[in-house]
Amino acid sequence: MFTIHVVSHTHWDREWYLTFQQFRFRLVELIDQLLALLDADPSHRHFMLDGQAIVLEDYLEIRPEREEEIRRYVQEGRLLIGPWYILPDEFLVSPEATVRNLLIGERVCRRFGPRMRIGYLPDPFGHIGQMPQVLRGFGIDVACLWRGVGDQPTELRWRAPDGSEVLLLHLRDSYSNAAWLPDDDDSFVQGLAELRDSLAPHNTTSHILAMQGTDHMRPRAALPRLLAAADARLEDAHVVHSTLPRYLASVRDELGERESRLPVVVGELRSPQRAHLLPGVLSTRMWIKQRNHACETLLEKWAEPFGAISTLVTGNTSDPSSPIYQSTRNLINRAWRYLLENHPHDSICGCSVDQVHREMVTRFDWCQQIGEEVTQRALQAIVQRINASTPAVIVFNPASSSRTDLVSVKVKPPPEPDQLLLDDAGRPVPYRTMERRRRELSGMEVDRDGFALLVAQFRSTGGQISDQFTFRRAELAVEGDTAYVHLIASQSGGGEHSSLGDMLGRAQVLLTDESIQHYNVRVLEEEGSNIQFVARDVPPMGYVTYNLAAGCRVQEAGSERQEAGSQQRPVSRVQHPVPGIENEFCRVEVNTDDGTITITDKTTGQIFRGCNRFVDGGDRGDEYNYCQLEHDRLVDHPATPPTIRLLSADEVGATLEVALDYRVPVSLALRDRSRRDDETALLPIVTCVTLTPGVSRVDFETTVETRARDHRLRVHFPTGLTVDTACADGHFNVVERPLDLPAETEGWAEQPVPTHPQRAFVDVSDGEQGIMLANRGLPEYEVLRGENGAEIALTLLRCVGYLSRDDMHCRQGHAGPGEAVPEAQCPGRHTFRYSLIPHAGDYRQAHALAYGFQTDLRALSTNARPGPLVLSEDKGLPTTLSFITVEPSTLEISAVKEPEKGGGLVVRCWNVGSELVEGTLRLWRPFRQALQVNLAEEETTELAHDADAVTLPVGGREIVTVRFEF
Repeated sequence: MFTIHVVSHTHWDREWYLTFQQFRFRLVELIDQLLALLDADPSHRHFMLDGQAIVLEDYLEIRPEREEEIRRYVQEGRLLIGPWYILPDEFLVSPEATVRNLLIGERVCRRFGPRMRIGYLPDPFGHIGQMPQVLRGFGIDVACLWRGVGDQPTELRWRAPDGSEVLLLHLRDSYSNAAWLPDDDDSFVQGLAELRDSLAPHNTTSHILAMQGTDHMRPRAALPRLLAAADARLEDAHVVHSTLPRYLASVRDELGERESRLPVVVGELRSPQRAHLLPGVLSTRMWIKQRNHACETLLEKWAEPFGAISTLVTGNTSDPSSPIYQSTRNLINRAWRYLLENHPHDSICGCSVDQVHREMVTRFDWCQQIGEEVTQRALQAIVQRINASTPAVIVFNPASSSRTDLVSVKVKPPPEPDQLLLDDAGRPVPYRTMERRRRELSGMEVDRDGFALLVAQFRSTGGQISDQFTFRRAELAVEGDTAYVHLIASQSGGGEHSSLGDMLGRAQVLLTDESIQHYNVRVLEEEGSNIQFVARDVPPMGYVTYNLAAGCRVQEAGSERQEAGSQQRPVSRVQHPVPGIENEFCRVEVNTDDGTITITDKTTGQIFRGCNRFVDGGDRGDEYNYCQLEHDRLVDHPATPPTIRLLSADEVGATLEVALDYRVPVSLALRDRSRRDDETALLPIVTCVTLTPGVSRVDFETTVETRARDHRLRVHFPTGLTVDTACADGHFNVVERPLDLPAETEGWAEQPVPTHPQRAFVDVSDGEQGIMLANRGLPEYEVLRGENGAEIALTLLRCVGYLSRDDMHCRQGHAGPGEAVPEAQCPGRHTFRYSLIPHAGDYRQAHALAYGFQTDLRALSTNARPGPLVLSEDKGLPTTLSFITVEPSTLEISAVKEPEKGGGLVVRCWNVGSELVEGTLRLWRPFRQALQVNLAEEETTELAHDADAVTLPVGGREIVTVRFEF
């Protein structure tokens, strides 16, 4: 005897082929109808709101008066909500975003009643391997999902790389297998019987799950009548109006101890055998992925950690309910919500109509504005506590390991041309002055007598220009009969006495020059200048101080001083022939025929030729799938020889610019989508290749101006290594994937593809040596088998014109409406950053460099100041400090944040390696108590008290979260 559990629900795509506001009209109508139905018909027992709590917020913004009614139905168990805030795409958002999603979802659900304790993931395009561990971290031991599982039974065990397991309820026939059953009794009963017959051979119990709902489907008023008819007529089945939790309980009761013997699936779920995986979304509208990466990095690496640390440093932790404490926490939470609103799969995947993605820009902007403001205030608060005896530059590093890298900083007032930058040992540090910004305070044109009067007044005040501004130096020039006198002033102290005397002497010369008839005098404030230098060994999650001191600095090689009155223009550093560039780790040379790069690893002797080769091919697919042309025409070299320039080569680093003009087909052929058009369009590609002293990366910044349509642009890096697998950074995980596709795939819902998701890097290694390609916000890669070994292809752009098409050989049928989406062709300028990291051994020898590459170092300048007495009774913060250190090097910090409740500090890290390690977390100050908590920041276990460090075992790929109380 079977029990058929009919679960009423809707799957709510918040925005997709309509915008959020358009879909909200339908949401309001749906929930209005649902509440009326629940009120009028007690036999309509249950309805599930898609496992995402944001629909409640969206509805109650329009119907606030119905909150109590919703709360009552949730608490009665008739309306099922949560556990998520939104239903995300799992591969295109960060692992910390997934954690925040559940944290905020739990917070919203708490306002109404109990959340559903099932990891309901009906429609994401595949599933990350660590999801079982994440769900377990929130007290959830079961997942329910559709895509990615393949030809498997309806009940499984799903094991994460760390060994965590959950029961997996496999929606084998989708989350809408009972959605379209007819409304007449006979047809409904017959349809339910067919549903039972489809699932019964694959069930491990007598319980059958019928999901009565689909995308944006309203509740069915006739359902109780139809269920009663089916229950009466199906002799071998009992039909009940059920819920997922009730179905789960029934399955577990019947399984008993057999649950531990269910088949096991391990790691990520990305099989397209039975359901579309839609892998092309990894590269659709790449700008979305880049903006999302920037926002996630800003919140996770800067705003959250340094916001929390600055609160502790400034002593604002005595009362976690204080306005200052709460405002920072609430602002960061608001930024996360804006960002999460861009994480539903139809949004972050780029597979909606154009207007939807235009509206995402505003949410990204809001998130970035909040994150930047919190970050700047937090870093400034920390800087103000540092004891600085001279004007200084403070460089911050948010990474888990010590870092050497290039940093830019705005210095106000700008350093004098001969001013020294000193490290903490007093050694001079080379720097470049990149830009000076000035604003005019006053200006006048006078004759000789007027200028003489101004000079006399200036001498009498000792260089004081006004109450606020003091003379620093002068720039004087003569053109024809006019003298141009620029007096550079600042609000923070004057220049050297010799500068004033020199200026007065030069002014006297101008007064005695009979050829000068006019004197153009301008008083300018230098608002600041950007300087750039290599900051070495910046402590992990900490900072280092560089001092600005008077001295005799050697003028920069190739630099030119501009006198007042002359036109500012860039200094050319082009050399012919271009010699190549190098640092202590690598040498880079450019092929003058095709613009590809040859990289020599000076530590191992490896030579990588043909690097940074751009390959453009056609794409007849849609927003969901790349589809290769039957008769493609690849363009893998420029139409003309490259233009190569040496932009810089000094002690701060060296940069080569390689400009290429590709000519690519303008689109697919008008009447034949199997081939590209004969007409071509110019595709300019400009790459800057940079080597930085002390950094064993080769950094690339590529700008593309695309005018073509229906194409995919990738950049290739041959590795010279013969391998069968490659490793890619994942979500609390490093995933090893085979290069070869599965065989025997005829009849699959979608054909497997060789492109895969990544986060910070992909790595190819034979165990002895390897090559890693890091990226910023470019989540799609492929590792191809080449004649000379494996070759990495990184997707930069995928440009298509349709939301969905049904004429592709790679996928059966549509994946959405067949709407035209011209903005998905991504016309215009795009800039991409990626970095090549040769290394010995496997990815563990280089992952820290790739994680560090995800964000630039940040720096602030400060005037001399004694830090306030915060750390102890007699000193402020030291000039160099690591706020948090983790050991060993395989532990990677993923979050530093304020706790969800109360004060203190939460630190989360995970083990990049696969072996158990003894991990140590050390803070810059003593703590009262250290508690190990789960991802929900509950279930505490004391680790240490009255200390500054805690030690605990961390298994391979395990996530650990520690809450420190002070």
